[in-house]
Amino acid sequence: MQTWRGTYWVDLGYPQLRVAIEYDGRTKYVGDAWFKEKRRHDAITEAGWRVIRVTAEDLRDPPRLVARIRHALATAQHP
Repeated sequence: MQTWRGTYWVDLGYPQLRVAIEYDGRTKYVGDAWFKEKRRHDAITEAGWRVIRVTAEDLRDPPRLVARIRHALATAQHP
């Protein structure tokens, strides 16, 4: 997707609804990676996207995760 910071890719996206799903692992945020990810997240949300963050814990409760994603898709604002 295009943002004011440049082009970003997300793990899974529904462009027509502007919903993105991002997987976050514990080892992803070493050093200043958390700051870069925050800037990336801000740019994506400022471009009108809703971001659903998923962790390993979320994957252990599939019904809850599916409910979160369904809710995000059902309440998404069409661009």
